[in-house]
Amino acid sequence: MKIKSMTCSLLAVSILFSTPICAKEAPSIEKSNATLPLFLGTMYYKGLGVKQNNQTAIIWFTKAAKQGNVDAQLLLGTIYQTGDEVEQNYQTAKKWYSEAARQGNAMAQLSLGTMYKRGQGVEKNNLLAYAWYKQASDNGNEIASEFLKILEITMKPKEIDKAKQINPLELE
Repeated sequence: MKIKSMTCSLLAVSILFSTPICAKEAPSIEKSNATLPLFLGTMYYKGLGVKQNNQTAIIWFTKAAKQGNVDAQLLLGTIYQTGDEVEQNYQTAKKWYSEAARQGNAMAQLSLGTMYKRGQGVEKNNLLAYAWYKQASDNGNEIASEFLKILEITMKPKEIDKAKQINPLELE
């Protein structure tokens, strides 16, 4: 049963990437495609065709994130912010969210705004929270739009004007 499950998993990877999978080709595939490590990480995280192992999943997610995969960067930010299967580490969460935010990921931008609003791993700063929420909202994140409305209630008009002048992408 285990062999059949692994064979199906490898077949799925091969079909997904239209690439033959064999041991000696795996390193070159890994380097050329940041989606493959994300896919493998997901397999381990959810136990799809392999024994579920969150630590191995995080290793694969990290490889994908270092290769610039925005989904892996966002996922690692969330894992480290929440402490899901790792020691909670806001600085590491901020690092990965920042990487994804620079690539235009609105969810990462929203998450950075929340970190500044709450003071998680950063000094609490409503101006930066506003700037990140605005960036995420401009990128289509409706939750960020709602958070902006709530934050505006607590801010003075001059603070809002100042926050609107901040480009958070230049700060991270």
